[in-house]
Amino acid sequence: MKYHATRESTKNGQVSLLAVLETIIAVAVSITFAIKYQTTVHIVVGAALAPLLLLKTDYSAHAAKAACDWQFDLIKQFSKKSDRFVKSSSIPEYISGTFLTIILFCWTLIAIPLSWFNGFVVGVATHPIVSAQAIARNWQRSILCTDLTIGPEMIPIPERDWMRDYGKNNVFDMMPFLLQQIRQARGIERLTAIAASISCLLVFAGPTLVLRLSVKSTAIVWFPLLWVVAPMNTALGDLRSRLRFFRQSDLTRLAMVFAGLSIICFVLKFFFLLTWTNFAEWWNTTDLLRFLAIAVQPKEIPIWQCAMLINSALMFFFWLYCGETVKKIDCGVEWSEPRTIVVVRYTLAIRRLLTCYSIACNLYLYAQASPAWNLPPLGTKFVPW
Repeated sequence: MKYHATRESTKNGQVSLLAVLETIIAVAVSITFAIKYQTTVHIVVGAALAPLLLLKTDYSAHAAKAACDWQFDLIKQFSKKSDRFVKSSSIPEYISGTFLTIILFCWTLIAIPLSWFNGFVVGVATHPIVSAQAIARNWQRSILCTDLTIGPEMIPIPERDWMRDYGKNNVFDMMPFLLQQIRQARGIERLTAIAASISCLLVFAGPTLVLRLSVKSTAIVWFPLLWVVAPMNTALGDLRSRLRFFRQSDLTRLAMVFAGLSIICFVLKFFFLLTWTNFAEWWNTTDLLRFLAIAVQPKEIPIWQCAMLINSALMFFFWLYCGETVKKIDCGVEWSEPRTIVVVRYTLAIRRLLTCYSIACNLYLYAQASPAWNLPPLGTKFVPW
């Protein structure tokens, strides 16, 4: 685990301590807002919209880059024609220049967001399964591997080009370059450079960082994804390297800690329900505990909590199984690769199904807790209806 993110660590999926602290703070702010205003609407809406912000794939990145290149080619052509118009017209340059700068500023302001939107639409429309599978990886990178030291991307970058192009495509790293362009430009081109720089700050450096923190705050609902964002690195060659990577990755360690805490909390809750008659009444004594009761459900043990218990146990089984398999390979003991692949595939498939069910129930519970929606309680049923 690193203290703060770097380009290499973010690309490789290494956990950043600063990113984890940011996520904890974002979740705490979200809970405080929910308690103060007695609503969970912001949690439900944010969690429901979060997947739409995490659909980036290489296909969407290429489509967004192509759309952005087309937009900026038009802006460059318009800038050159505008420069000639300002010099040849009788209108005072400061008036025409100001008017054209406003046009260029507004155009730049919407060009890149439209390119992002175009990329995501094309990516989802042409490769829907790949886009859905990318949600877990992008969530992991956003929640655990990206912090405030990593500026937001101006344009989505394909995975294989990330290290090469990130420095050219990052708001923080782009500002010195933009300032240099402002100093070197003359006339209307300088105004264009100023408009582009201000657009970067307004459109990305501020709102994009706020958006990133809002995605981190949805961890209160999407936290079970920790169980599915720690698979083996398929970029590695042989099975032993992939199993070893799974055992040693920071993300796996976090998932193990989370699985252990889930098991401990389930056992404690079960014990208190058996031995403490007024456990549910005591739990509702403070505002914070009443809010946490949405997820804890102190009066009963719902099916989705049993699913989380099974998922946690499977996490430990999978971790131990991978370790034993790696030991056999290292010691030269006979082992069956096809059987290992079958165990890995079926275990991951079961864990992913249980995770999806837990997230769906978690989202429903927060929606049901809001007075804005009149939804039936989930209780101990598999589904609320």
